[in-house]
Amino acid sequence: MKPNHFFLRVWRWHFYAGLFSLPFLFILASTGIVYLFRFDIEDILYRELHFVQASSNSLPLEIQRKKAETTMKGGTLKRVMPPAAPNRSTGFLFTSATGEDFTVFVNPSDGKLLGTREEAWRPSVIAVKIHGDLLVGKTGDFLMELAASWAILLTISGLYLWLPRGTPFRIWGVLLPRLSRSGGRLPWRDIHAVTGFWVAGILAFFSFTGLFWSGIWGEKFAKPWSTFPASMWENIPKSEALNSSLNSKDSKVIPWAVENLPVPQSTLNSASDPSMGSTQSNNPDTPHAAHVSNNSAQEIAPLSLIGLDTVQRLAQEKGLLVDRTISMPVGPQGVYTVTANAMTSQEEALIHIDQYSGKVLADVRYLDYSPAAKAVSTSIALHEGRYFGTANKILALLGCLLIILLCVSAIALWWRRRPSFASFRAPSRVTLPHFWKGAILLVCVFALVFPTAGASLMVVLILDELVLKRVSALKHLF
Repeated sequence: MKPNHFFLRVWRWHFYAGLFSLPFLFILASTGIVYLFRFDIEDILYRELHFVQASSNSLPLEIQRKKAETTMKGGTLKRVMPPAAPNRSTGFLFTSATGEDFTVFVNPSDGKLLGTREEAWRPSVIAVKIHGDLLVGKTGDFLMELAASWAILLTISGLYLWLPRGTPFRIWGVLLPRLSRSGGRLPWRDIHAVTGFWVAGILAFFSFTGLFWSGIWGEKFAKPWSTFPASMWENIPKSEALNSSLNSKDSKVIPWAVENLPVPQSTLNSASDPSMGSTQSNNPDTPHAAHVSNNSAQEIAPLSLIGLDTVQRLAQEKGLLVDRTISMPVGPQGVYTVTANAMTSQEEALIHIDQYSGKVLADVRYLDYSPAAKAVSTSIALHEGRYFGTANKILALLGCLLIILLCVSAIALWWRRRPSFASFRAPSRVTLPHFWKGAILLVCVFALVFPTAGASLMVVLILDELVLKRVSALKHLF
């Protein structure tokens, strides 16, 4: 059956979307596989740092901290990762004077230093940076956002092109590829079309949920959906910093839904509150506050800071019983922040603790999220392959492999149909009947939902109509 004009126009749009998106989709799928198996990969690469002889006895975290600080003199302790299991080490993340992040690993049973790891060279860190911004900052982030948005258009147009037309439904060539015929374009056409059908839902899901991390769509459109009742923050002092500032440059521990919430402040005189006296540390190794300023004078205030072990105990009392991360206070009014390294969104938790009194200033859980934030957090857990265990990871891996196959088959299919090195061999340009000009409405809707991709699509359509079809050299090329 001869394709109609609208089919040819959609095919041309699909070609343009693929021309731009495929290299980025290949990179996203490849680095996504590394990130999916980041824990498995790094447990193998850093086995001597991650694992210790299992023991039921552990030294206090403050003692382990002092051991770690002997290795990173001059560095600032930012984060503590207590052992997630009896055979795991304790990690202390430091930022050096030059701004680089290093993790010092300590055996919790005897305080032995196991070694130091530079965070910037972890496979998962490198994969995430390529996955997010191609290692080129905001420009790369913009390109990845554009590619993810165009991938959604690629999926929709691809499904339209896949739909059987004019012949009775058949399995071969529609649901399964016809690979028995050697040579020609047909096997590659079937591989591309059938793979596209089976992976369409996963590709659209990966593309859409990936936008939650993007610099434009994620910041301007998705994050405002993450709102919390004002009453949760009315009675606590708040700083200008946001929770997202507690993430390090090489890794993040703050759940997406709470990144835009303000960090509370510790109250400098809170140690004098008799109701909180039991949480103060009497350990002589615990650091003390120094000079405290007020409107009238400078004075020395012997304010005891609670130690890491008190923070650990408070987190356990609040139900954070397994894998957790403790972020250190930043400045004299900073707070301890404990986050759960959750596998499912329902396990996400964030607790802010006054560094002087041990008072819990904020305790945010999944149940406190807005419906939109819950949906986003669940989508992110699915995207990262951690929502329903191994099965989720396998499904995500299969999706990544099919996306790679989709990219390879698209290139092979295009290569077989292009007439020469001097032409991209885009599908034929046609003039649409007036009836199909309503498709412009769909383009406008797409532009409203995904402004970056919508604006670029408008540019492409204008160039196609006003430039490529009128300049003879470009007309031959495209």
